[in-house]
Amino acid sequence: MARAKKTENFVKLYDGLSLEDKKVLRTELDYAIKAEERDLLKKTQDEVARKLRDTLKIHDKIKFMNNKETQEGEVITISVDKVQVLVKGKDKVTVPYQKIIK
Repeated sequence: MARAKKTENFVKLYDGLSLEDKKVLRTELDYAIKAEERDLLKKTQDEVARKLRDTLKIHDKIKFMNNKETQEGEVITISVDKVQVLVKGKDKVTVPYQKIIK
């Protein structure tokens, strides 16, 4: 079976390793890939949250997720990582930007 030219470069990396070392290397690579994907997702979410924060104003009506329910409220305080929302005119709820549906 012919190998693709790109994978031939990696043969040099694992050619001298034992089977146990190859398994450890595979596990470590899987963890590294998952961690990098999580970091990329977090950066993307932070960027979206930053853009949302820049567009929000006091007294804006927003929808957000709270305990797996969609709720509506009025923004009363805006901070760096979350907003305080007045729900039904009496309950204050602190909502992170990631939970806001816009």
